[in-house]
Amino acid sequence: MRYKELYEMRMRVIVIFLIMIAGLTFLVAARPLAVSMMEEMYRDFDQIPEALQRLLGDPAMVQRLGDDSFYIVSQWQGNNLGQFLPIIVLLIAFPIFARETDKGTIFFLLSRINRSTVFWNKVLTGFFASLALIIVLSLLGPVFMRIGGYDATFGESFAIIVHQVISVALLYFLFTIFSIVFNDQIKPVITGIAVVLAMPFASLVDALSFINIYPYIMGESIINTGRIDWTYSVVLSLMAVGLLFVSYKLFEKKEF
Repeated sequence: MRYKELYEMRMRVIVIFLIMIAGLTFLVAARPLAVSMMEEMYRDFDQIPEALQRLLGDPAMVQRLGDDSFYIVSQWQGNNLGQFLPIIVLLIAFPIFARETDKGTIFFLLSRINRSTVFWNKVLTGFFASLALIIVLSLLGPVFMRIGGYDATFGESFAIIVHQVISVALLYFLFTIFSIVFNDQIKPVITGIAVVLAMPFASLVDALSFINIYPYIMGESIINTGRIDWTYSVVLSLMAVGLLFVSYKLFEKKEF
């Protein structure tokens, strides 16, 4: 069953990988131009409106972009890959059960194999595929910088991977619930996109700001302080385990 799952998701994984590699290649190639454009943008920082200053962020960050390691971590894991991570996970997770239900093949599958085996094989295959894809893409950032002749290290990349692994787990098990609950392949995607789009708006309300995990995904605390946010990591890990348990119970009880 694991090989069947991998075979069915192969095209999605390959397409996602190629698109992200194209973005990474452009990011490395545009390194000199990007830094000069950022420096020009922040040159008159004190004269621009305060609202725009808040949007642009701390001008001190521009000076750090001269460091090759900081550039790739902040612009790849802390920006491009980080922003797309929830969508990548959604694209891998949504068809896990929804496609079988939509096509009616779930009945034949459950008639031959018990529910527990079906659940764990399908869920874990997609989960580890998501993890592998994100980890490889993260590590390719410094690799591509070195190929491009830059002196980038892996230190902060490994730290941000800790955040990314936990984020993948949380999002994947949440999207798995959508895949179980809905009987077609459209609604899990729409619901997942709605969740992804809603997360940043949660920061507008202080009491709900913890729902927005984008700063965590993009390693904001690591980039700013050099330290992993262990407290938030533990909370999100426990939430991920809870979502996994809920998804298992939903699949166990659902009538197909």
